[in-house]
This record gives sequence, C-alpha cells and structure tokens, in this order.
Amino acid sequence: MVYQQPGWLEEPATATLAAFRDYITYDILANPSLHAYLKTPAGRKILKEYLADFLFVRSKKLNGFARSHVTDFIRAILRAMGPWIVNDVEETALRKALCELFVRNHSDAFRCVTTDFNKLGYYMPNTIRVTDAALIAAAAATGKLDALKHFVGANKCLLWSHSLAFGYPLDAAVYAGQDVVTKSIVKQAVTKQNRDVAGYSYSEHVSFRQAICTTIELEDQPMTNYLLAKYITAFGSATETCMKVWLDKAIQLSNEEILKLLLALPSQSGPSTIYAAFETACRLSKPDLLHLLFGPQVGQFTLLVNHIQGSTYPLLTAVNAYTTGTFIRSLLELGADTNGPAYLAGLERPLQAATRYGRSIACLVLLGAGANPHLVTPGSLAWVESVKKRYREDTRAGRVFREALEVCEAPKVARDEDFLVEVTEADGDVEVDGGDEVDVGDV
Repeated sequence: MVYQQPGWLEEPATATLAAFRDYITYDILANPSLHAYLKTPAGRKILKEYLADFLFVRSKKLNGFARSHVTDFIRAILRAMGPWIVNDVEETALRKALCELFVRNHSDAFRCVTTDFNKLGYYMPNTIRVTDAALIAAAAATGKLDALKHFVGANKCLLWSHSLAFGYPLDAAVYAGQDVVTKSIVKQAVTKQNRDVAGYSYSEHVSFRQAICTTIELEDQPMTNYLLAKYITAFGSATETCMKVWLDKAIQLSNEEILKLLLALPSQSGPSTIYAAFETACRLSKPDLLHLLFGPQVGQFTLLVNHIQGSTYPLLTAVNAYTTGTFIRSLLELGADTNGPAYLAGLERPLQAATRYGRSIACLVLLGAGANPHLVTPGSLAWVESVKKRYREDTRAGRVFREALEVCEAPKVARDEDFLVEVTEADGDVEVDGGDEVDVGDV
C-alpha cells in the first residue's frame, strides 16, 4: 500500500524529496507519542502543520496516540462505507480524504485532536458523532452514487446538509476528485424536477459557494468553469459574498485565468468588492494581477486607478500596506498619479503617507516617478523640514527628496489682491485641443 501526500504538499518529484516525505510520514508523524508533540512549541507547530497526515497514519495504527476519539470516529465512518469499498486502495483513498476534510472543515480540529475527550465540553463531542450529515458527506467522497443514495434515502434535502466534521457533500466530492458524484449533485440543483427540493435555499447555495472555492484552491480549471456555469444556471448572478470569497482565493493563488473568469461573471457585487480583491493583492504583493483589476473592462466593471474608493485610493492603499516597490511601480505604469487623484477628498497624498510612516522604498519610487513634494501642505515649510530631518542629506532618500524640491515647481498661492476679482468676458473663454476656444457659457 502506497501512501500519497495531500495535494498541498506536492513538490517536483525527486528521490530526495520522496525520501524526505517518507521520513516525515513514517518517522516524525507515525512514531512519537502525542505528548512528545505537545510538550514543545516546535512539536505543536509540526502537529498543526501536518495534522491531516498525523490523523491519517494514526487512524490506521494508534501507536502511542492516547486520545483516540477522532480516529475512532473516522474508523466508524469507514466501517459504514464498507459495503461500497471494494479494496485497500479505495479504503486508503477515502481515509486520506476524510482526514483532510476533517482538518479543513472542523472549526477547532487541533483542539479536538489533542484534548482529552472528557475535557472537550458540551458542544465539541457532537462534532465527532456519526450523524446523517457526516455519512452523506463521506458517501460523496467515496465517489459511489449508490452509497450517496443509500444515506440520503427519501429525504432529498439531506443532500445539502452540512457536516460539522466533513463539510457539504458537494464540497467533499469536489475535494476528493469524484467528478461523477459532483456532477450528479449539481444536476440535482439545476434540474426542473423536484422543485420542492431544488432552489435558492441557504444550504444549497453555500454548498456551491464552498465547492467553487475548493476547485479554485485545487487549481482545477475545468471543474471551476463547470461549477460556475451551473451556479449561474441554478442561482442567477453571483452574490457579493460569493465573489469576495472566490476573488480572494484566486488572488492568493495568483491564478490569472480564474481571476479573469470571475471578473467577467454576472454578479451582484459592486466596485467595493473588486477593491477588496485589490487590497488582498496589495497585502500579498501580487503586482502581476493588477492589469486585470485595473485593465480594460472584461466584465461588469474594473477599477479606475485614480478614483477614490471609500476613504482611500489605490496608490495610498499600496503605500499604507507597506507593499513592495515593484507593486507601486506597477500601479504607476497603469496610470496612477504620483501625487494622488485630482480631488483628494481630504486624504493624504501618497508621498505624505510614505514619509510619515518612514517607508523609504515607497518614497524613492514616488519621487523617481515625479512626485512633487511641494504639493504636500503647500506654503508650509514644517512638513518639508520634518522630512529633511527624517531623511538626512547623506542618505539616498534624503538626496532624492532634496533634488525633487529643486526640480519640481511649487504651486502658485493666490494673492490677496486676486480675491474675488471681476471676471471679464475674455476670462470666460477656455482653450482646448490645441487652441480651439470654447465659451464656458455654452458648456
């Protein structure tokens, strides 16, 4: 029997890496007692990182695992699936999937695994009971429609039930790579039959949302395309909550194809949802995705690089997030004004925020791109002196800042004698497009 690591551990196949995986699995995870992990910070960190693998090897053989309530639960589920499991390969694959689903879906998997059963409290033991919802999710993970039909029985609503241990049946089938079961469950949601069951129910909708999130995480492009198309058929345009979750996941994985697909998806979301996606890209420093968020319109809308959104704007968000110089340069290449939008609505200019937080790289990028330090609090020398004090003349940022003060033009300040002067007819003419005059009274 060959054990395979979960997808999120896969690396390029080499003999060295394979040997290291075997060492992690069979020596570090399989042999030490649970106490040996819990007594040191390093041990607890390893256990948290590889909790699903720990459960996998210990659900076959306890080997010093004194607290067996979780592994007993998983083995009980496997016994219930026994009539539909034909060999050891299927049993191993299902046990692996159940262990990973438990860690992914349980609200406090680590505590549940490492705490004595009698100390779990009142609520926690109910999350590791063999319930209808747990059996249905496990049946979906087997890939056997007969098993799924058996446990759902006459109550078809159970197809959308949520297991506290394993999640929704649709998501369990997607995660386990069971395409036949996945498509069968999806068909049940979009069919014209059984309308008393299918429809825009909360659990049915969330089941789809989570399953699509999982396909994005697994980078399964064909299944993502399929589920999104079926989602639109079943529910119409995507909700704002769905879009936020899916966009966030696509940006975390730097998946341009999925991001492009989502931006073109009919949805109920607005610019704030896309801006939240930009903030995620900013926080994770993903400059390669910005051309999709600010580029030519591919769906309902994309962001405008010099527009204020709420109480910020893209360049200010990037500076405040202490992102990389490459990220800021990418925004500038997309047309962001180094001095901020024309109308700031009381917000700081990018250069002011960068200097206030002492972010030298951002300052250098902005000044190198032509940011005008004179535009920050025009007419006041206090800010200029404070920046000179922060960045001395012998530093690169200090030299660039002083050069910008000499090169950039200071804004003209209105004189007292210009206050409410009479406007003549000639003053009302405006020149546009190479000298053509337009009377503002006609505009």
